[in-house]
Amino acid sequence: MPRGQIKATPEQNKTIREVTFTCKPPPINILYQDPKETVQLISHSSSQGNFHIKRISKTKHVLQLNTLEDFQKAKRLPESFSEQEIMGELQSRANNELRFEKITRFKTAKSVREGRTLPIYLLQISADSDLKNLNNIKYINHHIIKWEKLKKKGDAQCRRCQRFGHSAINCNLNYRCVKCKDQHEPGNCVRGKDAIEQMNSKPFCVNCNTEGHPASYRGCPKFTEYKENLQIQKNKNKINTPTIIANPAFIKPGLSYANTLKGTDMDTHPTKPISHNNTSNQNTQNKQKEQQDIHILQVRTERLEKTMETLVANLERMSTQMNHLANMLTTGYHIQ
Repeated sequence: MPRGQIKATPEQNKTIREVTFTCKPPPINILYQDPKETVQLISHSSSQGNFHIKRISKTKHVLQLNTLEDFQKAKRLPESFSEQEIMGELQSRANNELRFEKITRFKTAKSVREGRTLPIYLLQISADSDLKNLNNIKYINHHIIKWEKLKKKGDAQCRRCQRFGHSAINCNLNYRCVKCKDQHEPGNCVRGKDAIEQMNSKPFCVNCNTEGHPASYRGCPKFTEYKENLQIQKNKNKINTPTIIANPAFIKPGLSYANTLKGTDMDTHPTKPISHNNTSNQNTQNKQKEQQDIHILQVRTERLEKTMETLVANLERMSTQMNHLANMLTTGYHIQ
């Protein structure tokens, strides 16, 4: 057997597996919570009640669970809080500069399909609230939280008035149905409840006042007009930076940078005629510069060829050494 390799026996492998499976999960550090509340929470989630708590300081204690199943349940405890419990905690901290309107639990298609509950909540705040005050709320029900701005995909449409560009929480207009002419709240449309009537009648768009599609249809002319206005507004907000041309062919003698910014006509600054001698000198200088560039390119090419030759030689030497090592290993020699 080559040196450095150790082969475990079946008895040793069994011992390793037993040690791995009997290891305890890591401890959980809990801050700013009464240990009595921790005991009450874990007692409901733990299968056999095999856990203990160690107090570290007045504001910190450590929870140690004995099984991995109980550890995973304890890590998911924040999911058990309902929207009403979190809203009640937030309302107790509300003030004149920060008012909470509505809270809902965040869901995804994958979480609904798998039957999982995510510890993420969507919070709606009044339009006149100062968002900077949210940074002062760092704990909810003794849990460390993180505030993030909702990133919406697509364009916002109000579910109250069906117009674009805002949400229903900040809308005070009258209700308009998304698929009929009547003014009623969402969910009270008769057309959506009667399947036969829904097949015989066409939806009505309150944005463009036409039949054939609902107000949420993205092919509606009003929605297209809304998107075009947004693009126009974005183009107006863009800063047009001046383009700097560094090509000497565009440099005009007799025309200064200040006169160019002032919009002065170039004809007001007559240029001096360029003599034939100046043109010849310029051509000579250009030819000399081209020759220098060619010489520099030749030198660099020669250096690159030498570097490639050295690299190929090193690769061949390494290949020979690798073949020699392979032969030694196959014949059973030990590497000292």
